[in-house]
Amino acid sequence: MWGMTRISLLTAALTLALVALVTALTLGPPVEAGNSVGNDKIHHMLGFGSIVLPAALFRPRWLWWLIPAAIVFGGVIEVLQMRVGRDAEMLDWIADIAGIAFASGTGYVAGAAFRRSKLTPLH
Repeated sequence: MWGMTRISLLTAALTLALVALVTALTLGPPVEAGNSVGNDKIHHMLGFGSIVLPAALFRPRWLWWLIPAAIVFGGVIEVLQMRVGRDAEMLDWIADIAGIAFASGTGYVAGAAFRRSKLTPLH
């Protein structure tokens, strides 16, 4: 498929599956997870961070286009939530962006450390 490696195909498939899951969870019927405002923001961070994590770990060059796309996606989700009877909040979008930033950074560092350890000969 377009000359993609197996790891690229797996990374793309996982990313698309996570986009589908996040879409279903954010536009579907609300799931009661407690009354704490903090829980909602953590869920946004985890959901949108998960979208970029596979690329950050395995295909960091993809982050150049995936990070802006995920940020726009988060904004679009907030607008669409108003149309499906859910609350749209600027703080949710900020939580999306924070999750994207955190997962991109930590995933990139973890992936780089793993690649470096695989390339370093054992003595």
